[in-house]
Amino acid sequence: MDVEQYTKRGVPLPVSDFLLLAIYALFYPLVFGLLVIGLGYLINNDLLFYISLTVISLGLFLTMLLFFYKSYTELRSHAIEVAHVHFQPSWREVIIHLITQVYSVVFLGILLAIFFGSTIIDLPQWQYLGLALIISLGYQGMFIILSLNSKRKLLATAQTPVSTEIVNHVRQNHPNNHLINEFRFADVELASLFLSAGVMTLGWKKNICLISQYFNWKLTDEELIAVLSHEEGHLARHHIRTAYLILGTEGILRTFRIFIVLNALILILNDLPILAFNTFSLIFLILIILVFLTSTCLVLTQRYRVYLQEIRVDCYGGNLVGHEILANTLKKLPSIIPAPIGSHQLDFLTFRIALLREQANKLKSKTE
Repeated sequence: MDVEQYTKRGVPLPVSDFLLLAIYALFYPLVFGLLVIGLGYLINNDLLFYISLTVISLGLFLTMLLFFYKSYTELRSHAIEVAHVHFQPSWREVIIHLITQVYSVVFLGILLAIFFGSTIIDLPQWQYLGLALIISLGYQGMFIILSLNSKRKLLATAQTPVSTEIVNHVRQNHPNNHLINEFRFADVELASLFLSAGVMTLGWKKNICLISQYFNWKLTDEELIAVLSHEEGHLARHHIRTAYLILGTEGILRTFRIFIVLNALILILNDLPILAFNTFSLIFLILIILVFLTSTCLVLTQRYRVYLQEIRVDCYGGNLVGHEILANTLKKLPSIIPAPIGSHQLDFLTFRIALLREQANKLKSKTE
């Protein structure tokens, strides 16, 4: 790919990128929600619909619990391997995030009470779920629009290409180089080591790797190739689409949370006890617990997933350029970045470097 074919206008944001995000983050929760609403319409019985929602929530909870447990044990094993205390996950985090979920739902209830006031009328439960779906997808759509606008502005700064020599090396030596169409330097935020370089999906068949312009001045060709090998791993492991899928799942759980809040407001407005000794209240309580637990598992799984993704692609990049070379490149970053770096980011950087060097030592011992 010749440098001459680049223009000084950055990269435009194609329609296909919006479609990719819309499919995973909007269409997926929309279809799921409509299927559940359709089930409620066919049942035409509020109690049976509540039981159905509880069963569906149980399925979601068990699924998220499985993902949470896998990510929890994997991250913990990595932390124990290099005796890194800060990134050893704890079950105390579950309690903390569960309390956070309760506070967020209470805050949501206050907002809905202010917005709707006493205008909430008695409707079939499936219609309340439909209202919750509309509110959730409206929030999701606003988030996507803001996200795409930020991405468009960032891509507009991607005017300087990575040198032909580096690109040719990647094309010749990296097995998944075809996943990235362009390599460019851009105005990537320097304050975050997570954002010093990144891969952005521009559609189904077009991806671009963006690296901070500052790295163009401070890193050697070997170090830039190490950075590119790391970023290639994100595409090889489908991390971007996984993030979109999680965003869509969060939209489903948000719909359920809003549905619970709407029902709680109805009971409060009708001077009815939210929790009473009857079948409906018992199922309502179980549904609340399941939604809270599922949301907590999703939040923690997402948190661990971010860490594990970086660790996995470090391993991927290390296999391409050498674990010690990538470790030395990561070690160099804090000294060349002019912006302040948080202690949490430095801790995680230390963790990643320790894992890379541990892997390098293992490979070295096998060859001796």
